[in-house]
Amino acid sequence: MGLPPQGSIHRRLIEATLSILVLFLGLTGYLLHVAQRHSLEAAVEAQLLGHVYALLGEASEDSQGWVRLPEKAADPRLNRPDSGLYAQLLGVDGQVLWNSASLLDKRLPSVDEVPAGEHRFFQDRWAYRLYYGIEWESLDGRVNRYRLGVSLSRNVVDERADIFRTTLWGGLIGVGVLLLLAQGMVLRWGLFPLRQAAGELKAIEEGGEERLRGDYPLELSPLTGNINSLLEYNRIQRERHRNSLDDLAHSIKTPLAVLQGALDSDDPERLKEAARQAVPLIDDILRGRLQRAGLGGRSALANTVAVAPLAQRLINALAKVYRERELQFENRLPAALRIPGDENDFMELLGNLLDNAGKFAASRVLIGEGSVSDSDWDIRVEDDGPGIAEKDIEQVLARGGRLDERHAGQGIGLAAALEIVRLYRGRLTIGRSLELGGASIGIHLPKRV
Repeated sequence: MGLPPQGSIHRRLIEATLSILVLFLGLTGYLLHVAQRHSLEAAVEAQLLGHVYALLGEASEDSQGWVRLPEKAADPRLNRPDSGLYAQLLGVDGQVLWNSASLLDKRLPSVDEVPAGEHRFFQDRWAYRLYYGIEWESLDGRVNRYRLGVSLSRNVVDERADIFRTTLWGGLIGVGVLLLLAQGMVLRWGLFPLRQAAGELKAIEEGGEERLRGDYPLELSPLTGNINSLLEYNRIQRERHRNSLDDLAHSIKTPLAVLQGALDSDDPERLKEAARQAVPLIDDILRGRLQRAGLGGRSALANTVAVAPLAQRLINALAKVYRERELQFENRLPAALRIPGDENDFMELLGNLLDNAGKFAASRVLIGEGSVSDSDWDIRVEDDGPGIAEKDIEQVLARGGRLDERHAGQGIGLAAALEIVRLYRGRLTIGRSLELGGASIGIHLPKRV
């Protein structure tokens, strides 16, 4: 069973952002509401305690030494019936000694005795209430105990809480909408490189482009770089398939020339010797071509190639091809030189370079190790021919490019060599030989491919 479609990244991020915003703003609103409620209750407690102190400031003593509160309190709400603010003075036995005019003939709920100088604050579903314990020493030295209760209707407080709650949630919803819109714009801007990459990939699919050309952020650079590498690799593969027949014909040209030279002679032993050398070469070349085709055109780097013996085998074969010209082939490669790669690749690479040098050399061809470095393997094939001018380098490296029509060939030797070098992420350079004076072809292969 396949996985369900994941949908749009933009939509998933918006949904996640919306969920986080709802959770965050909801929790923020709840905490602010609770904090405001506690703050409001503390303010109500302080306000009721202030009313107690105000009433005590207005208290007086009658002729019998009892506390008396004024008929009209300083706060007008205590004088207006059902104003929401009420006060009541109780004796130690719970007897009502005084009611504010706002309370009329009602009675505040009774509470247990409150110690003198302390207060008790509580609330119920109807009101906030505070009782204050009083000890009053009369002029004759008698001490009487009282409880002064003050009550504030919840309606008055709840109206303020409702206003705050409406303002709070309205503001949070507005902020949430603005944040969501801003997040949507940020996501659209942030995901633009992905839309750009999708558009360029569509253009590549339709044939309008060959690679991704956008300037992508660091997070996408590895992805787009790998895509470009894959596209370039596929392009090289298509080119290799188109040229495979030409390359194959060119690769077996040298051993075929050895056989042809032996056939032109009347010496049976020479023909047998040529066949023993040429047939294995042709077989290796064919198997190498098939192997690289099966591997997708990239040689496995798990094995190493002993380059010097391979070059010597090619020199032995080419010496017979150019026997009439008496060319001298010299192999200066170190016997211990081993390079990771496929033997058939190196056979084709070195065979093309040595054969090309043999065509144009006057008398000598040299293969050896170039400048030694820690980062590259460096092999050079040099000759004492006319050399290659700098202005002609691009032409000779092009497939089919030839400078001298007097020499037989298809003009693909150096192009095929360059192709193999590029598969190993190396470089092929063309210059002038300091020792022999002719062309110097350098192969530079990185030690970490």
